[in-house]
Amino acid sequence: MLDLKALIVYYTRTGQTKVVAETIRAILQCDVEELADTQKRSGLFGYMRAGRQTMKKELTVLKPLAKDPSQYDVVVVGTPVWVYNLSVPVRTYLEQNKDKIKKLAIFCTHGGKESFGAAFQSAEEITGLLAIAKLNLRTKEVKRAEHVEKTTAFVRKVEEGMAKA
Repeated sequence: MLDLKALIVYYTRTGQTKVVAETIRAILQCDVEELADTQKRSGLFGYMRAGRQTMKKELTVLKPLAKDPSQYDVVVVGTPVWVYNLSVPVRTYLEQNKDKIKKLAIFCTHGGKESFGAAFQSAEEITGLLAIAKLNLRTKEVKRAEHVEKTTAFVRKVEEGMAKA
């Protein structure tokens, strides 16, 4: 394994994105930070608010973060897909830290077949970086613990992307 300093930053509403983040952390042996939104996202109203804010590309207020992304060689960003795009907390994080991210990798969890493309594109547009690795996982793959093989391949791409310093 390469000697790289990686940070995983993710948001989860239902816990599926956290499962993937923890799998990546276990393989990379790196730091991890969960984004905490100050807005309530649970329940029907939280779900509806999240969808509306996502469509409008609104930002939110995140609770203070402990990790500075400028101190890492790569930031691995994890997001659930909301209305075919980045979750509001992840969009906010990327907007606030876009100038601090040296290299980007991104993964997402989603319920649909092809509902993730705009999430990847948005992350790259916000940061101005091409992701060195991308991973999309359907929620059912994560719930059935069928994500490990794809996640391991994703980590290998992250490592290869870092080797191309």
